[in-house]
Amino acid sequence: MKLEYKNVFSLPIVFLCILFLCIGSIGVNRYLKQSVPEKFEVKAEFSGPKDYGKICKTKDGMFVYRINKKASSAMIIACNNSMMESPKSKIVVPESIEGYKVTVIDELAFTFDEFLVEVELPESIQKIERGIVDCSPKIQKIIIKGNPKEVSEYAFLNFHGVVYTEKEGAAWNVAMEQGIEVKEI
Repeated sequence: MKLEYKNVFSLPIVFLCILFLCIGSIGVNRYLKQSVPEKFEVKAEFSGPKDYGKICKTKDGMFVYRINKKASSAMIIACNNSMMESPKSKIVVPESIEGYKVTVIDELAFTFDEFLVEVELPESIQKIERGIVDCSPKIQKIIIKGNPKEVSEYAFLNFHGVVYTEKEGAAWNVAMEQGIEVKEI
């Protein structure tokens, strides 16, 4: 006895089944969002230093930062240069924002910026986290005017330009260890 295979599912039937499933899932999703909206709220937790508050933006929209009211300081967490109407090739981080001294450059703060060629950090910077210019292909120069106390060993990850900083400081030593060209400021 020989069994024959018959194709019971044709392409239009498969298409209709997929369409039915998609429409059904959209309907179920809408129903759930209306029935239990609290389950659909996004609750992002900040994993950085606990003393820093909510996320803020500078008036011009260039920098995203957090404030530490106890220390009266600010931490730059992102730069929106590539999303600005007129992106700049040189970014100068301000000494203070809204009266708060900028003391920390958070990890990946200037990443994925296709226009950025140069970053200048003020004397107020005390800490530089990892990969601050990672995946910014045109970056050639990082100027660190002060002498930060803490510089992550991966601060200059994927950076192939020149770091200008105070000789024998933390930034100088990290750049030298990574084989990055360093020049005294």
